[in-house]
Amino acid sequence: NILAVTQVDAAGHGEIAGEVVVAACDVILATGEDKALIPISTDKTEVYYELDLKTNKATKIDGTDYEWLDLDTLISTFSGKDGYTYYSTPIGISRIDMKKKTSESVMNYSWCTVNRSTLNYLSIVDCSEDEIILCGEKYNSSPYESSSQTEFVIVDLTKAESNPHAGKTILEMFCSYGYVEEKIGDAIIKYNENSSSYFIEVTDRYSNLDDYNYNDLNSEDDYANANLNVNAKISNQLAMDIMNGEGPDILMNVSDLGQLNDTNYLADLTPYIGTLDSEKYFTNIIDASLVDGKLFHLPISFMIDGIQTDPKYAGASGVGFTPAEYEKFLNETLNGTDCVPYGQALYFTKVFNAESDKFISNGKADFSAPEFAELAEYVKNNVQENSRSWDEMYNDDMYYSSTIAVGAAAAPVKGDTGNTSPAIYGSVYGISGYFMNMANVQGNGSAILGIPSTDGRGPMVSPYVSIAVSAQAQNVDACGEFVKLLLSDEVQESLAMNDNFVLSREAFREGGRKAVEYYNGEGGEYMFGYDFETGLPLDNRLKFSEQNINELEKIIESCSCTSAADAAINLILVEEMPAYFVGQKSLEEVAKIAQDRAQKVLDERG
Repeated sequence: NILAVTQVDAAGHGEIAGEVVVAACDVILATGEDKALIPISTDKTEVYYELDLKTNKATKIDGTDYEWLDLDTLISTFSGKDGYTYYSTPIGISRIDMKKKTSESVMNYSWCTVNRSTLNYLSIVDCSEDEIILCGEKYNSSPYESSSQTEFVIVDLTKAESNPHAGKTILEMFCSYGYVEEKIGDAIIKYNENSSSYFIEVTDRYSNLDDYNYNDLNSEDDYANANLNVNAKISNQLAMDIMNGEGPDILMNVSDLGQLNDTNYLADLTPYIGTLDSEKYFTNIIDASLVDGKLFHLPISFMIDGIQTDPKYAGASGVGFTPAEYEKFLNETLNGTDCVPYGQALYFTKVFNAESDKFISNGKADFSAPEFAELAEYVKNNVQENSRSWDEMYNDDMYYSSTIAVGAAAAPVKGDTGNTSPAIYGSVYGISGYFMNMANVQGNGSAILGIPSTDGRGPMVSPYVSIAVSAQAQNVDACGEFVKLLLSDEVQESLAMNDNFVLSREAFREGGRKAVEYYNGEGGEYMFGYDFETGLPLDNRLKFSEQNINELEKIIESCSCTSAADAAINLILVEEMPAYFVGQKSLEEVAKIAQDRAQKVLDERG
């Protein structure tokens, strides 16, 4: 009785060493003729038991010898006839060799012409040296359709008599956790079939560095700090590998690793996108992504980071707030409860990043600028020392709704207008998120404004699907050909219809028209909720139109900077700035120390 080992109940809750945990056992691994390993993953740690198959007795053991097992990936497993345990990952199929105590890849999804997104839905049903059979339900859904369809898919992968790509140079593409958008998967297949000399293979070799225990977090500060530490670790390893010529050739979705924005690490992509027509593309998004005049990350699709509220609350710039203007907005409109939920140290990193071009440029840090002092003074006088815990916020409906995650709008109940807060802060993912926030903001929530900055600049771009190329790639030009492929109408239109903001203006408007049609119809019932007594849709729904898409287009045009924190620099600020905020040191002292530390980091990078 395996469940009795940890006293786990049917819901997966159990007790280990007197502590209540959530536990899961997804696989049992043979370690000999009469013994087996039972690895148990909990929300606190990993626990290992040795099972005697003769006596059926399980004994807890030291798991040091099994730390090479990644229990998070051992969800879909299959016991092969050859004695190995096979399992699916976002990258492909791997197997466990208990004798050698290793886990090795036996097939990368890049080796076949089936879209890797489809293969991620499926489970292994048979596996041998020459054949792998996968099957399962694939969900075909659209964000602009309420009903989703499923189809049962069987994929039979057999080894070819000869490798059709033999002789090609492999270009390694790193994707966090191995996941790529479906249309990106199609583009990889297309590139591999059409290129006579190069072959893209997806890996996730840095994902294991994200080993932070997110279960212990209990505030926005905790979460932001965790992300900074993880990003710093991944950035450092990537930078080191790239400089040593051992890094990946192409990097997907790493735009938040600001440390890599340097010609030592990444290639300038401007030669590969050429001069884009501003009538056809949001070229300001490209401009916002430039660092010292170079494009290190191309945002194929993006989110908008800012404060969604009534446009009448904007400062003099019309697209954001100066610190003084935001202080007035905070005290009068928000009644003193900020919709930006961080404590002083993390809050400062947010406003610092929004105009970091004023403090770090061409490898030089300057924290003596008056803008630095203006932001620091605002944070000291107007922001709480620490963010509220999630436990505190849980029952505080008004506060929670003001910082609600985009797209997570609560359905109103009878008599509730849904207007719960004058402003919502966050990353707006696509048109659906924009419309949902409008439904949850008091009055007219059609504006997305920038967080406080000394020049009142607009909201930030946060790349969702982005691409970068290593400066040490085996062939930068060959990687650049793939970059061009992602700007094609086919890819842009597909992403737009999947509720992404994209660079193509026409694709954006096409997605916008579809969204307006959907949310004025059956989608509106989902967004605005039902009367729980009658089961009928509520009559408080907004009506959307082409005008809303025009307004959203203006918001996109108001973005002038990209959210790309340099984690190492931000961690320095988190460590040093509180001494000023609590009055232990003067700002001049703190800024000098922080600047010296930041410059040392920048100098060490070359």
